[in-house]
Amino acid sequence: MQQKKNRRGREYLNDFRRDVNGSYLYQGSYRRYTGSMPYAKLRGLLWALCGGALAALAAAVAAPAAVLAASRAASALVPAPGAMQQFYVLLPYAGALVAGISAVWALARMSCGGARLRSYVYEETVAKLPLRCLLTGVFAALAAVGECMDVFLNGGQDAIWYAVLFAALAAAAAAAAFAAGHTIRAAIYTEESDSGREE
Repeated sequence: MQQKKNRRGREYLNDFRRDVNGSYLYQGSYRRYTGSMPYAKLRGLLWALCGGALAALAAAVAAPAAVLAASRAASALVPAPGAMQQFYVLLPYAGALVAGISAVWALARMSCGGARLRSYVYEETVAKLPLRCLLTGVFAALAAVGECMDVFLNGGQDAIWYAVLFAALAAAAAAAAFAAGHTIRAAIYTEESDSGREE
């Protein structure tokens, strides 16, 4: 008889067994970080890079808006023109923001697991984090290029400094995301089987 497939690809549920008390114990394999950099330093570096990328993306829109609010009473300046109305800036920016949030979510799950991760947690976090960082970096770089394109195509003499600030913050987010992706790709995790039951 054919065994029924688990919903949504959750084959890892077969690695859990019930004990005599009725609670579930994980009996699958693990992945342990065995890189040369101490795990705490790796985790801190990844948080600084991924968190910095997400903060720079948020600041790319928030900083010009804050400057605008402060200066509007004095001189009717407008925010970065492309950041507020051009699809070739807005779409990459939205993609970078979504990918950045996804990368930070994966990093949070990885950090909660520690240096020794269950195999399914490793596959959902460490294995997918480089792609999420790459997408964040590519979309942020495209947003920066789009903002520069908008300045060259449509002018923006009144708001050139807002455009420069937006493009610089988006480029900084791209650089941080690319560095985070490179760092996690260089991390070494070794598979180990469960030597005992998890409490």
